[in-house]
Amino acid sequence: MNFVWGLLGPETLSSARRTRTLGLASVVRYFNDRAVPGLGGVWYGKQVMLALLGVVVAERAKQQNPKFNASNIQVANAIEALACWSAFKNNSASDPRLRGREKLSGKQAKDFVFTSARKPGFYLTQPMRMQTVQPLPALGFVTATGERFNSFTPTQEGLKFVEAACEYYRPYNRDVVSHLMKWVLGQDKGVNTDELSNALSPLEVMPDEARRLLRERLKQGNTERHNALAWIETLKGGQAKTASGELQRPTQIGETHWRDIHAGALFLPLHDLAVATLDAVEDGMGQDCSLENGAEKAKAQLQALKDASQKFLDFKYTGRQDALDFCGQCVAEPVNALCALVQRDETVLRWDGEKIRRGPAFQGNAVREADPTQEPAGDTPVPPGLSYRFRNLYRLNLDLNDELGAWLNPDNNEGAA
Repeated sequence: MNFVWGLLGPETLSSARRTRTLGLASVVRYFNDRAVPGLGGVWYGKQVMLALLGVVVAERAKQQNPKFNASNIQVANAIEALACWSAFKNNSASDPRLRGREKLSGKQAKDFVFTSARKPGFYLTQPMRMQTVQPLPALGFVTATGERFNSFTPTQEGLKFVEAACEYYRPYNRDVVSHLMKWVLGQDKGVNTDELSNALSPLEVMPDEARRLLRERLKQGNTERHNALAWIETLKGGQAKTASGELQRPTQIGETHWRDIHAGALFLPLHDLAVATLDAVEDGMGQDCSLENGAEKAKAQLQALKDASQKFLDFKYTGRQDALDFCGQCVAEPVNALCALVQRDETVLRWDGEKIRRGPAFQGNAVREADPTQEPAGDTPVPPGLSYRFRNLYRLNLDLNDELGAWLNPDNNEGAA
């Protein structure tokens, strides 16, 4: 079977106000999760560790002081900010494992009082913690009454992982959790120590035992994730093999799993094609536009969207009716397809029943804002077109082998960063 592989994008399509999910957010999440279940946006181990550390410290603080009212999110965000600041002050070079350079620039140790660090404006609005909401329960590190981070409670496996990750660090001759608990309770302001910086810094690789435990959790609990990791481990030697330009199913991946991956690769480009269609209509538009004029402006984009949608329909994937419904709309006559897209938009363009009109985020030209949750730059041997989660899994596997720092910074003799 020959087919064209499309880009399977991240499930958080961005939080910028112009972002248009077009009612596809659920199906995007589905195809990403079918690719590598439970991985979320994680691509190196310290992301998991720092978020989980926030949950552990918050719980310990509440046990110590029942009146402590900071949430898991506030504690985890503050710890992540502290971790990145600790790394920035010791490393001037740019590194994708660090976030919030502009927000943290100029901050001193005295600024890291928890009552300040817990506030939303202190650090990023989209911290790395958000990429761990799915992995923490999926890997068995927390239990939850719902899908919200504030409902997480650490499990014994989670406590064991945090203990292993912090085992060799003793800030002020305390274990890391106890020291951070005193910090969030306002009992100790001493956060500017090498011991704490090394324990938290995203640039410092986790100890062997912590990496072993994380790999163990990746392999347990889900066959598809286990098989995906087994395949990724074989790619360290180079690009996946192809025959006659056709990507072959890896022996580690089951047929049903591969069909889901293939279907997602066919479907996910449709979101970008649909947005490109809407962008073409928006470009230079006045106060309103007829469907006929809009369809003429976006003639090429509508045809590309129709062709790609037909390929998905021809694949006869029945796992997601919403995906089939969307493709059915896109293969209709151009004016009908455009009308359906505008009705799904309502952000930049809106349909009033007679004409296309400007929506609340209309700017008159296409503006694609960067997505802060996107994967880091850097080439991987994962075949083009597969879910971004496979590329993240490749990077995570490097990290678990203490090879990520050197891979990200090949010109530095850093070993780990």
